[in-house]
Amino acid sequence: MKKKLFLLLLFPFTLLSQTYNFSYDEDGLIPINITELNGSIKVFTHPTEGKTMEGKVIASGQTVVANLDLFQNSNNYSITWKETYTTARRSGFILRANGSNSITPGLKKGYLFQANSATNNLRIYKSNSSSFTLLSDKNLTAPGLNSPRWYKASVNGNTLSFDYSTDGVSFINLITTKDYTYTSGKTQYSIGYGRGAGNLYVDDIKLSVIQNNSITINNIKPYQVFQRDSSGKADIMIEGNYTGAPQGIEATWNSSQIWTPLVIDSNGEGTFSGMLQNRSQGQGQLEVRFTNNTSIIKTIENVGIGDIFVIAGQSNASGRGFSLNSYSHSNLKACLFGNDYKWKELVDAVDDNSGQIDIVSSDGAAKGSPWPIVATNIMQSQDIPVAFIPTAKGGSSILEWQPGSNHSDPSTLYGSMNRRIKAVGGKVKGILFYQGERDAFSNTSEANYEQRLNTFVNTVASDFPGLKVIIGQIGQANNTGLDRIRKAQFKVINSNTNAILGPATYDIKLSDENGDFLHFKSDKDMLEFSRRWYMALNQIHYSGVNGYGPVIDLKNVIYNYIDNKIIVPFADEKTPIINIKSTVSPDSFDLDNNGSVNISAVNIKKNIVEIIPSSILDITKPIKLSYASLNKGVNKAIYDLDNLPAQNFYDVIIKTEKSIRILPDYFNDNVHLYPNPVEQTLFIHIQNSVNTINIKVYDFHRTLVLTDHQVVENNITKLNLSILEKGIYYIFIDTGQETISQKLFKK
Repeated sequence: MKKKLFLLLLFPFTLLSQTYNFSYDEDGLIPINITELNGSIKVFTHPTEGKTMEGKVIASGQTVVANLDLFQNSNNYSITWKETYTTARRSGFILRANGSNSITPGLKKGYLFQANSATNNLRIYKSNSSSFTLLSDKNLTAPGLNSPRWYKASVNGNTLSFDYSTDGVSFINLITTKDYTYTSGKTQYSIGYGRGAGNLYVDDIKLSVIQNNSITINNIKPYQVFQRDSSGKADIMIEGNYTGAPQGIEATWNSSQIWTPLVIDSNGEGTFSGMLQNRSQGQGQLEVRFTNNTSIIKTIENVGIGDIFVIAGQSNASGRGFSLNSYSHSNLKACLFGNDYKWKELVDAVDDNSGQIDIVSSDGAAKGSPWPIVATNIMQSQDIPVAFIPTAKGGSSILEWQPGSNHSDPSTLYGSMNRRIKAVGGKVKGILFYQGERDAFSNTSEANYEQRLNTFVNTVASDFPGLKVIIGQIGQANNTGLDRIRKAQFKVINSNTNAILGPATYDIKLSDENGDFLHFKSDKDMLEFSRRWYMALNQIHYSGVNGYGPVIDLKNVIYNYIDNKIIVPFADEKTPIINIKSTVSPDSFDLDNNGSVNISAVNIKKNIVEIIPSSILDITKPIKLSYASLNKGVNKAIYDLDNLPAQNFYDVIIKTEKSIRILPDYFNDNVHLYPNPVEQTLFIHIQNSVNTINIKVYDFHRTLVLTDHQVVENNITKLNLSILEKGIYYIFIDTGQETISQKLFKK
C-alpha cells in the first residue's frame, strides 16, 4: 500500500488508472486512503474471495458513505468493482461527486450508480442537494449468494453508462443515458441506503480515466455471427461511444473498401450508431474510425454473417462423447454463443456450463459433442461461418420443454432457449432437437408426447415466424418405450409443417466400445452421429442430394401369395436405391398375420426388399409389417449407397393383389423414359401392347403433385411436366396389368 501512495505523490495528475486492492490491508482496519463520512467500512476476509472491503452500519437504518481519497478528481472516467455478498443489499458509487446532499449525511451531489443484489436491479440516479432523481434502471440475471459479479460505471461527457460482467473481463452494457448536470468531482462509495449494510464485500475498485479520441463498440463482440437471409445477406447494426471531437464516424466490414457513415448523436458528444445494410455472407474485421483522423480506429475480429443453429433436447444434444472435438477450416472461424451469453470461438464441450446464466439448462456432465464436426462440414461445403447456441439439458423430458405463460421465462427450458435466440438478434437458421430418451424411460404415452412436441414446435413458429424445428430420431436405448416416442415423432414430422425430419440413428450400436446403451460416446459413433446430422441439414438447407436413407413406398407394398413373398419397395435419392451390402436380416422385421409370423429370408434387389415368410400367410386376415422396432435395427439395417439407414416403420398394412407388382428392372427392358433429366415434355415408350396408362407423380416428400390419364399410340405417349419445379420426383405408371415406378429428375 505504501508503494501505491508513493506513486500517487510523484504523479498525481498523470495516472490513467488507480486501484484499491484490499489484499494488502489488515483485517478489522479502515482501508488506506478511504475517509468514512457515515457508518463504518472495514477490511474483512471473505470465506472464498480473500481480503475485501465490507461496510458496517453503526446504527440500524443508517447508510454507510465514504470518500475514495486515492482517486483523483476527474471529468471523464469509469469505476470498475468486484462485488460478492452473503447478505443482499443496495450499494454503489457516486461519480463526479460535488457539494452535499441533505438526505444522507456525507453523501454528495453527483451521479449515483446503484446495484441492488437483492433484486438484481441496476439504477442510475442524479443526486441533488435534497433528493434523488432516477435517470434509468435495468433488471439483469446475475449470480447469487457468495458468487462474484463485476460492475462498471462510466461518465463520459453527457453520457452515463452502467455495464455488468460475470468474469471481470467481458462487460455487457445494460444502461446508457444522458445528463450533463455534473461535470467533475470526487468518487464516493455508499452501501445500505437506510436498510443496513449487511454483509456485502467489494474489491478491486479501479478508476480509469477516459482519454480523448477513443472509440468503443458496445453491441458487437469478436466471433459474433449475424443470421443471413435467404439471399445470403444481413444487416450489421453498430452502436458505440466515443471521446473527442470527430467530424464524422464511419465503418466497414470484411475488408470492404467502402466506408459507411454512422450517425453521431445530435444531443452531444458520446454516442454513435448506424447500420451496414445488406452485407453479403462472410467473416472478417469490423472497423470503426474517425473520418478526420483515421488513426483513431476500433477493430473487432471475426465478425460474421452466416448460419446460427440452436441446440436443444437432452444429453445426446448436450454431448457425452469421450473425446472433445474441434472444427477445422482454412480461414473461417466457427462460433459459439455460450451459456454465459458471450460470443466466442467454438470449442468442445460446446454445452460447458462455466459462467452459466440460465441455471435451468446447466449441464455439468456435458462433454464431447457432434457440433464442431457438423460445423466443419457446413463451412467446408458452403464457405460461411457457422455458430451454435447450446440450450440442451441432460435428462430433460418433453414436458420440461413446454413453454410457460411467459415465453422468455429463464426458469424454463423453453424460456431460456427463447431468450438466447432473442439475444443473438431473433433470427437463427434452425433448432436442432434431439430428445425423447427420458420419455421412453418414464412411460410417457405416445399421445402425450405427440401433443407436447407439437406444442413446442408450434410455439417456436409463433414466437419466431419461419423458424423450423429439425427433429432427430432417438437411437438405441435399453427400454421398451422407444417405439412410442419414435411413432410420436414421426406423426409430428409428417403432419406439422413447422417440423422437419432430422437424422435417423436407431441402427448405431451404443452398447459396445465402453458404451452405455444410450449415449454417443466413442469417436466412431460420434463421427457417424455428426455425419448424419450434417447430411440431413445439407438436404434441408443447402440443396444436398441425399440427406436421408430409403423410405418405404407405402402404396406399393404387396404380398404375392403365389410366390409367398412380401415385396417392399423403397424410394431414395440414389440409384440403385438399396445397398446390397446392407446388414438387414429377418429379425430386423416384425411380421403379424393374426399373430406373430417368423421370417425365413430377406432378399435385396435394387429398390425393393423381398421378405419370405416361413409359412403361407392367411390373406383373409390383416398382414402387418414393422421394421426396426425397438432395437431390432441396431447393426441390422437397410442402407442406401451413402450408408444412411432406411426410415423405420410400424404396422404397415400389406395389400394382397397378385395382379400388381413392382418390377425394378422393368424400365431397363420394356419401358423407357426420355429425356431424364427432363425440362418440359417427358416421352414414355412402352414396348408391350398397352392402350392407356394412369400416371401419378410424387415429389421427394411423397406428396402427390400430378396425376394424369394417357392414351398410348404406337407404344409412345408424352407427359407435360412444365408445371413442376426442378427437383427429384417419382413416377408411377399403372398399365392395368401392373404398376411400375421410376425416379425422375426435373431440370
